[in-house]
Amino acid sequence: MKFSSTSSIAKPQRPSRDWIWILAVAILLIVLGLVAMSSLFISAIAYVVVIGWLLIGGSVLQIGGAFLFRNFGGFGAELFFGFLGLVLGVILIWLPVVAGTLIALMLVIGLMLDAVLGGAWALVNRRPGWIWPVLIALASLILGLVIILNPTLLLALLGLLVGVNLLIRGVIGLLIALEVRKISV
Repeated sequence: MKFSSTSSIAKPQRPSRDWIWILAVAILLIVLGLVAMSSLFISAIAYVVVIGWLLIGGSVLQIGGAFLFRNFGGFGAELFFGFLGLVLGVILIWLPVVAGTLIALMLVIGLMLDAVLGGAWALVNRRPGWIWPVLIALASLILGLVIILNPTLLLALLGLLVGVNLLIRGVIGLLIALEVRKISV
């Protein structure tokens, strides 16, 4: 039996133009990221509303699945979590500002906790350069408290995170498109 030294994945049989579609999606993500970062409040609200609709859609499917497969066990739990998701989805759509603020608050608290734990680890271990993680932890803690004490910054932060996420995904997609182009030409 003869084995090829290069796989068919690494070397396409024919030149492909699939990279153009990857490039188009990447450019779209970059544009959406820049638009989201230009209007932080609107992008935060849009994010919360989309999450709400996704929760409602998934919950309806889960409730339907609970009835469809009720003989397989777990009917009560599936039904409970389906209705819970449905209620949460409606709350996200009905009160997007409040829900977005709470989501951003949880993110800020999580980032503050991460910074404090990293700073405490650096303080306890005292490896070379230990002072920098401690100072970063203190700065993160102060910045987190400033954001928490000013609730309008919470929604802006959520909008910024959505925009940055889209922008980074777009840049990564752009780089992937260029690599796929190299391979396929």
